[in-house]
Amino acid sequence: MATDPRLSSLLRDFTDKVPHVESALVATRDGLQLASAGLDIDDADRLAAVITGEYATARSVNEIRPLGGVRQVVVEFDDGFLFIMHAGNHAAGDANSRTLSTLLGVTATVSADAGLVGAEMAHLIGSLANHLTTGSRQAVPVGGGR
Repeated sequence: MATDPRLSSLLRDFTDKVPHVESALVATRDGLQLASAGLDIDDADRLAAVITGEYATARSVNEIRPLGGVRQVVVEFDDGFLFIMHAGNHAAGDANSRTLSTLLGVTATVSADAGLVGAEMAHLIGSLANHLTTGSRQAVPVGGGR
């Protein structure tokens, strides 16, 4: 998957700007890490899997009691928070390709203002759409085109 190289820069700017935020990650809803800030590649891949699972768990509540779409998942730990938001559905190429559904995951220290982090995440999501579109795929002939 090709992403705009500015996506990681947007996430770095977010982690630098929002007090007590430690990392940010954009992943597909099926667990593929697209970009991150404040994480090494292995931790980013693991966090992508975690936010995908947590978001899916939250969505499954609708099977018990219909509550509508999930706006945000917040996990509070002794020493910090994990925030997860749906980052939108984006075209993944030309009109014949699938839609790319993405999530934004953010970790923050216990000192973070949860309301501020949530508001800043929503603002960031508005900036991500232009960076989450892939080009259309070109068919490659099998066997040298014969």
